[in-house]
Amino acid sequence: MKWFALGCLVWSSVATAAPVVPDVHRSIRVESSDKSGPSSYERGVEAYRVGDFAAARRHWETSISEGGDPYAFNNLGYLVAAGKGGEQDYARAFRLWTQGAKLGVSEAQRNLGTAFELGHGTEIDLMAAAAWYRCAMITADRAAALSLSRGIASLEGKIGESARHLLSKLLERLKPTEIEASVRLSDEYLKKYARHP
Repeated sequence: MKWFALGCLVWSSVATAAPVVPDVHRSIRVESSDKSGPSSYERGVEAYRVGDFAAARRHWETSISEGGDPYAFNNLGYLVAAGKGGEQDYARAFRLWTQGAKLGVSEAQRNLGTAFELGHGTEIDLMAAAAWYRCAMITADRAAALSLSRGIASLEGKIGESARHLLSKLLERLKPTEIEASVRLSDEYLKKYARHP
């Protein structure tokens, strides 16, 4: 197993809702492929590394259609939201992050929270944003702990820290009843999605 840094989309949670691209880097797991050659996901990683974002999109789309690495949903969502290698489409990025989030990809969970907070590709829903940030924080923390127990260097902790920061800032804007509702919603998400692929 090897790791590499991949830029991820992190949006500012300020009132202007302006996207900030990219601000944080994270490690993405790349499984060794069998003797038949690199997987579609791995080909997407290589295309991304050399700046061929259109090819990275194609490879990650293929990976998704083949049922490949769940990180492809997050990575493709980033490229689509940022307009790298093709049209910018927040609604499609939102759908991709939703799929990745439900598969337990912490970064997709965090990005989905940001989309809900800013209304990118969906209606603004601050309680859903808070719930997804909390889910991302716990999923990332669990993944980081697992990586450490295996002796693998992981940057999942940075995703957890980012989600924790975004959640903290968002909670300052919510009423107590909204916070309670977001906690109930996040408990539901945690039961379903706070795992790591």
